[in-house]
Amino acid sequence: MAKRRGQAAMEFLMTYGWAVLVVLIVIGALAYFGVLNPQKLLPEKCTLMVGLYCLDHRITTTGTDAVYIRMENGMGKDVKIINLTFSENSASPLLTCSVQSANGVINISNGQSQVVNFSTGGLAACVEGSGGLVQGSKYKIDIEFVYRYTDSTFDHTGHGELFATAEN
Repeated sequence: MAKRRGQAAMEFLMTYGWAVLVVLIVIGALAYFGVLNPQKLLPEKCTLMVGLYCLDHRITTTGTDAVYIRMENGMGKDVKIINLTFSENSASPLLTCSVQSANGVINISNGQSQVVNFSTGGLAACVEGSGGLVQGSKYKIDIEFVYRYTDSTFDHTGHGELFATAEN
């Protein structure tokens, strides 16, 4: 009788073992071909530091790569954006931008919002880093910017993050 129980247990393990193996192979194939790509499923988001808010955003690939961000100042004081850097990771900057406007800064009054265009023809001139942007691809871009209160001479550094799809 013990021999029969051992055979039943072995048949049970073999049957369900093969079923689990098939399920793992199917999941692996779906992940390999991009069906289970989590980046396609995640929503777009744009966050900056507390006090400077990202109300809207857009990444374009027409002509030259450009990033548009509508920034709102809620810091209680007027601020000047002095320098910006966008990078996909810390090792290779995607875009490096220097502000091009009157006095070399972008002024945002307290409580106001402004669309800041980061491209070769916008308020901030950008130099492309590694490879450029591809339309339809999602990018997680780290934003680092240097700002100053208008009544101060000290620079401060802020950080943010943009996760969006490059559009045409």
